[in-house]
Amino acid sequence: MMSYFDVNGQLHLNEPAPKVIWVPSRWVSILQVFVPGKSRSQWQEALPYALEEQLAQPLEEVHLIALERDKQGLTQVAVVARAQMQAWLAELEKQGLTQAWLVAECFALATQAKQADDKTDNNTDNSTDNNWISAPSMIEADSLLLRSGELRGASMANGVWANWFALVKAQQPDIKIEQVRQITPADTPLSLLRKVNLRQGEFSPQAKSSAASRAWRWPAGLAAIWLLLVGVQTHWQTEQTLQQAQAYQQQTETLFRQLFPQTQRIVNIQVQTQSFLNQSGQSAASLAPVELLSLIEPHLLAQNAIKPGRMDWQNQRFSLQLIGRTTEQLDQLLAKVKADLPVGLNARLQIQSLTGSAVEGVLHVDAN
Repeated sequence: MMSYFDVNGQLHLNEPAPKVIWVPSRWVSILQVFVPGKSRSQWQEALPYALEEQLAQPLEEVHLIALERDKQGLTQVAVVARAQMQAWLAELEKQGLTQAWLVAECFALATQAKQADDKTDNNTDNSTDNNWISAPSMIEADSLLLRSGELRGASMANGVWANWFALVKAQQPDIKIEQVRQITPADTPLSLLRKVNLRQGEFSPQAKSSAASRAWRWPAGLAAIWLLLVGVQTHWQTEQTLQQAQAYQQQTETLFRQLFPQTQRIVNIQVQTQSFLNQSGQSAASLAPVELLSLIEPHLLAQNAIKPGRMDWQNQRFSLQLIGRTTEQLDQLLAKVKADLPVGLNARLQIQSLTGSAVEGVLHVDAN
């Protein structure tokens, strides 16, 4: 039996004095980012700023845990809301579990044994491993856990699993996902649990709490619960935004590799794109699809009702399929995109189908 927090913040103790308390994976994001810096202090100082563009919350509202960093600077990072951490720790302190670890449930899902054997050259980027594994979550109802490497994992609602997997399969046909009946928390090595423990840095377990911290225990707990309720209210919108951002990132990388097939490794798409354009003698005013996508992406993220579809790049014309609820939503997006386009480029909207519940169109951007 495992002890865990459910999605509403309720603690379920199914064993005496547990060392590990499992938490819903939906509250923990595992990201990969390139972080410059030679010394440990340098790259740790640069880490928050390297992640800033990938975060849906301000830096001061999140807790970052650097899981591992390779020699090239690629860093695996766990991200969790500070308010969420405070709420969990307040409940642990009430139960006298001040030393317990907090670990995302996805890490209770056993990885393929061969992953440890296949790692070479001290490269910790397990995202390239094409043998993934999934199982039903024991904490989150109607959700699946996904483990794509030693330090990569997530959870996903059953309702979006099929569409997500179809998108991944289209971009990486050799991906294989093995589905098992249940997770096996007891099989997770203690060394890995220590590495992915969320209680690091300012939230590290303390041997003794001071008298001042005990005096503030209840006020801090009530404040954390209030913040948790606010977080629950906005959770689904944030989760949807994160999924859209991940989909845009995957589509951007796919388009980048189509335009520059000689690229062996993607670190910073914007910088690498500008470098290729400079080398090929193109001017800054040239029509660059990656730059156009970076202009359109913030407006799409702000419009949760609009879903992106297929992207095309032909004859210096960028096209993006859009699905919205009304034509007014698409028109508003078109107006915002036009306002951000550089001189010499024009955007137009082509409506393809219109029903009572949805409207489909294609956003075209090309030279005037």
